[in-house]
Amino acid sequence: MAEYFTLGDVPLTLDDVAAIARQRQRIQVSDNVKEKLLATRSMIEFRWMNDDAPLIYSFNTGVGVFKNTRISMSDIAQFQHNIIFAHATGVGSDLPEDVVRAILLLRLNAFMGDYSGVSMNVVNRIVDFLNHDLVPAIPAQGSVGASGDLAPLAHMAGALCGFDGAFMIKEGVRVPATRAIADCGLPPDMKMLSKDASALINGSTVSLAIAALAVIDSAQLVKHAVNIIEIELNSATDNPLIVEEKGIRRAVSGGHFHGQYIAQAMDLLSIAMTDLSSISERRVARLIDPVMSCGLGRNLASGKPGLNTGYATVQCSLSALVMENRTLSGPGSTDSIPGKGNAEDHVSNSTWCARKAAMIVRNLEMVIAGETLIAAQALSSVEKIAQDYPLGKGTNAALVAIRSVIPFRSEGDVWYADDMNTAMELVISNQILLDCEAVVGEVA
Repeated sequence: MAEYFTLGDVPLTLDDVAAIARQRQRIQVSDNVKEKLLATRSMIEFRWMNDDAPLIYSFNTGVGVFKNTRISMSDIAQFQHNIIFAHATGVGSDLPEDVVRAILLLRLNAFMGDYSGVSMNVVNRIVDFLNHDLVPAIPAQGSVGASGDLAPLAHMAGALCGFDGAFMIKEGVRVPATRAIADCGLPPDMKMLSKDASALINGSTVSLAIAALAVIDSAQLVKHAVNIIEIELNSATDNPLIVEEKGIRRAVSGGHFHGQYIAQAMDLLSIAMTDLSSISERRVARLIDPVMSCGLGRNLASGKPGLNTGYATVQCSLSALVMENRTLSGPGSTDSIPGKGNAEDHVSNSTWCARKAAMIVRNLEMVIAGETLIAAQALSSVEKIAQDYPLGKGTNAALVAIRSVIPFRSEGDVWYADDMNTAMELVISNQILLDCEAVVGEVA
């Protein structure tokens, strides 16, 4: 192992994560990356750090629902402090030390691409923490992994800054961050510039760190699983099997018919497709709510409001499908009831897993169909006032495909089930995708 691992020169690997998180390999940042980070930060300070600059999220605005509220330059430093304090809401036991070191590493590595505009103060501080084996105490619970792992990362950021209330893990015991930092001879605090606090707590880095170490720990199991699947692809899945040994053929019972691997694969597909249906439905919900749609008509209703209800009812049906999917996505591969007098002592439940996966996919197709229907209604409803802002080629192709079979509903409510089923046919036929790819190229 080299004395230092240089971040920024080459992509980070799982082996690198293990070496730094668990073997405490020391790190440094490449000079090339440092130059880029400094140049970007210099541009930010010159162009955006004045009270006449345009609103740029988290650089000079509040966050979340306060995204349109300007933060004056005189309040920037206090704002960084407040963001971390407000989000430090983690609870429960602390994450293991190797996980915390992985979190520090991966948050730092996220800055190496020079996309965050983070200051070198933050970069240098994380390097110092890792090289001095300073381990922030990060509660394990409290993140939903949406706008990032905000709560746990705020505890990390508070420790980096030496804030009161932040702790470190030293020899297995919680100690105030200020004391642990002082014991290492580092400066007691870290000066943060605009967006530094947001850059520290954004991103699902806690999830990623835990996942990375879990993958490392399960690498051999995964390798074993891959080998099994590749063998099964070419196996005789039957029982008994007729085998030949030394010219003699005989029947051997070995249970080669078991469908556990199919069951587990279908469970994974079910989870992923359920999540996609949920995301799609939430986009629909935004389109029919003027508060979240930046002023589109309520429910995208046409004609006389109140006399006509609009597309809220479509969204309601889509939400019902998502709820079905959430119920169906519970794992079936872990549900084994012995059968036939315990002759089948462990069953895979693979047929049910495949059936419910197919049901989820069909529900997902309708949810996506509903989204295309409502998105088309939204685009057509603002066509005149948005004529100076033409649609992208792909979006326009999708809209044309929809409008070729479903007209813009401009005169009030219709029998929406017909439009929903027509949109469903478009989704199943892949016609929208084909038309988009004809103008933008293949979509990965």
